[in-house]
Amino acid sequence: MFAPAIDMLVPPIAVVDLDPSQGGVCQVAYVAPNNIAPLYEGSPRDCQELPTGFYSHTVLAGVANAVPGPAPAEISDTGFTLNVGVFTEQAWLIPNEFGPPDRVANPAAVAQLDPDLQIAEQGPDGMLRVFDGNPENGIRNELSCAFSIDPAVSLTDPRPIVYTAVSAECCANVQSLCGLPLCEAADGVRSSTTTDGQLTCVPFEMPLSCCN
Repeated sequence: MFAPAIDMLVPPIAVVDLDPSQGGVCQVAYVAPNNIAPLYEGSPRDCQELPTGFYSHTVLAGVANAVPGPAPAEISDTGFTLNVGVFTEQAWLIPNEFGPPDRVANPAAVAQLDPDLQIAEQGPDGMLRVFDGNPENGIRNELSCAFSIDPAVSLTDPRPIVYTAVSAECCANVQSLCGLPLCEAADGVRSSTTTDGQLTCVPFEMPLSCCN
């Protein structure tokens, strides 16, 4: 058990839906460079740094019928853990009603609580921020996106990564974005810009198989 805070690990994988009108058929996993080879294979995936931005997230919590017991310091900073028990399926979404309204995502959002009762961390301030700490180095690594370690084969010798191409039907919805430059990173976050209703840059690259 950790109190009053707990470190959070975010898996280096994002999912981008190239054509939401297809009901999820066009979802492509974006896997960050320097992962193991099998993570890039088996279904349409792309290798690049994760799309930057501000993400809402869901916290799963709640244990019923658990018995407190001693635990070593490396897994608990309180000296205790909860044994047995079952997950109660409690879910907590950030942002939520206890925080200020997220008017960036929804300009018409209204506060659900008196401003004096709102908790900033439960609103947009509590969102997960993904940023690029070194925007000058690009978002793809040519070597680590072409070769990677496969633990089932070798822990020292990288092998070629075998990608599955995105279907032509899914690519059709984004091919007009191929060739557009990456948007500039402001404070490590790339946001798309438009001129006369047309995109002038992209916050992340389209899958290579759609644009080659």
